[in-house]
Order: sequence, then structure tokens, then C-alpha cells
Amino acid sequence: MRELGQTSPGLKRFADRILASPRSFALNVSNVRGPRREVDVLGVPVDAIYALAEIGERHALRIAVMSHVDTLRFGLCADNNLLGDVEQLAVAIQQEAAELAATPAAT
Repeated sequence: MRELGQTSPGLKRFADRILASPRSFALNVSNVRGPRREVDVLGVPVDAIYALAEIGERHALRIAVMSHVDTLRFGLCADNNLLGDVEQLAVAIQQEAAELAATPAAT
């Protein structure tokens, strides 16, 4: 957890709030492989595919990830009573993903 605080203070604060809750917490992140090529439905091109994983009764947050061609899309589903600022988490994920994508690959 210490490394998370050094690399992403916003995500660290979010994780600390969740861990302090008596409610159980599920974070389900999986890359469901979607189509590798462009597809259409009844002749209409599919621009994006989003994954959605509903939260369970005692869960605070679920995150689902799905690939479509060369893009990953994240779907967040949260208990608004516990995570009223899930939009901030979405922004933090987007920022971290952009930073990761801009990092040169190790050879």
C-alpha cells in the first residue's frame, strides 16, 4: 500500500477510505477479451463496448474491463452511499492509464 501512496496519492486515499469501512469490499477487475477487429450490428459499426459488473449486496465497488480492437474500456459500478465520488476514481483510473500508455515499453 505504501508504493500506491507514492505513485498515486488519489488512489491511495480512495483505498484507505474503503479499507476503513466495515463493509466487505470486492474489486473485480478482469480483461474480458472482446473483438480484435471492427464489428457491426445489422450493418451499423460498433464504436465501443463497455463491461458492467453489478455490485453484490455487501460490496462497495466492482470494476469490469473489456477490450475492443486496441482499446480497453472500464465499467465502474458502486454503492453511491459509500462511494459518492466514484467519478473521481474514474478520472484517476483514466489519468493512470494515460500515464502508463505514455511510458516506453521495457525491452
